[in-house]
Amino acid sequence: MGVTDAMLSAIGFAEAIRRREMSAEEALDLVLARIAARDGAVNAFCLVDEPRARRRAREIDAELAAGGDPGPLAGAPVAVKDIEDCAGWPTTMGSLFFKDAAPATRDHPHVARLKAAGAVPVGKLNTAEFGFAGNCDNRVFGTTRNPWNLETTPGGSSGGSAAALAAGMIPLVTGSDGGGSIRAPAAFTGVVGLKGSHGRTPTADGQPVNTFYGVLTTTVADTARCLDVMAGPHHRDRMSLPAPDVVYEEEIERLDVAGMSAAWTTGYGFAPVDPDVERVARAAADKLIAAAKLAFVEAALEIPNVFDAVGSVYTVKLERMLRAEGFLPERADALSAEVRRNFEAFRPGGEIEFYFAEKRIAEAVAIAGRFFDEVDVLLSPCTATTAFAAEGPAPTVVDGRDAGRTMDAPLTPLANFSWHPSISVPAGLTPDGMPVGLMITGPRHRDEIVLRLARIFEQIAPWPRFAPGYDDAARPRAAKEEA
Repeated sequence: MGVTDAMLSAIGFAEAIRRREMSAEEALDLVLARIAARDGAVNAFCLVDEPRARRRAREIDAELAAGGDPGPLAGAPVAVKDIEDCAGWPTTMGSLFFKDAAPATRDHPHVARLKAAGAVPVGKLNTAEFGFAGNCDNRVFGTTRNPWNLETTPGGSSGGSAAALAAGMIPLVTGSDGGGSIRAPAAFTGVVGLKGSHGRTPTADGQPVNTFYGVLTTTVADTARCLDVMAGPHHRDRMSLPAPDVVYEEEIERLDVAGMSAAWTTGYGFAPVDPDVERVARAAADKLIAAAKLAFVEAALEIPNVFDAVGSVYTVKLERMLRAEGFLPERADALSAEVRRNFEAFRPGGEIEFYFAEKRIAEAVAIAGRFFDEVDVLLSPCTATTAFAAEGPAPTVVDGRDAGRTMDAPLTPLANFSWHPSISVPAGLTPDGMPVGLMITGPRHRDEIVLRLARIFEQIAPWPRFAPGYDDAARPRAAKEEA
């Protein structure tokens, strides 16, 4: 068997392993070497468990040698966001409150399904504390940095996931998206991030109902195959959807989207967007509309600024959980600076204010629902800026306009509350060489539409799978180095 020193896609690894061109253990060795060489500057991983991963890789190899089928992700290495349980490893959620947590005794449902499909868990990835920030910095594992520019953030909260991909350390990572935490990091680091329809993949045990659990990848095909693996009902999630009646990996190549209507929004009528980001994303949208033969319509989706309302809802729920666990108010000083800032910025003045926050969100969701009754697809920038400072906070002035607290993720939360599928794909680079994401949002329960459009764009405008300097070398890119 020959051993490649290239970082393949998840499908590339799985197919090479299934064809016996390389072993699962050889794939693991490649990934471990990449992590050792590259993660010191990036700080994406908070745990690497070589012995456990090696045992699993050898099991995959033994199953193949015996003529068995380990599954569609046979031997592909995967790393898990430290918000999600993977049996045998602690879940700290990036918080000092849980830094000494006992190892999880069972997997989160989507992690279990990836493992059952043959993926080999290698370790866990850093996250914003409790997933409640637009960067990836906490007091347990420190700051994760963007491989495209180490002075900037890979985004939050799945920042470790996005950074590990962009640095070419591993082909597959998990993530969760309760307000943009898969899509925004994908946009900041030039990778693919899908938030599927609500219920398409299962949550578990009372986790936030607006959160989608999935993966980040470097190719649309990897995302589609993983969604095929993860989708379907689960006994731990009463809101999980029935098994889909399509195979997403097939639909990305054959679904006919010609004639579907598409509209554009820059900032939903309220959010200022950096002009360079808008130009790159709009040019990408125009290319996609032409290539997919979409029918462009001038239909503006304008909603009230609900970012503060979304922040209020999440603040109340997180504070309630921490009080119930006995951490607040006595240990509030253990929280990261960004979480404390968010609590102060978003904490509602009382139950009445909280009621009106939820009402504003419901009004925005109703507007979006009416919009998608008339339009099939909405195209927009995924984020309002490129990646900001690694330690945060997000900028509060964009294009000369006061953006308040909205710049963490002003454009992504709507789909979490309206339950529409939404994907970010790399749209191109700004003049200073930083990635921009094109966000494609489609009809509820039609995840195949956004995946098909993402695949079409990938075909007409292929993107670099890794940040400069990380495709075939371990050298980090200096902050001011040309792309």
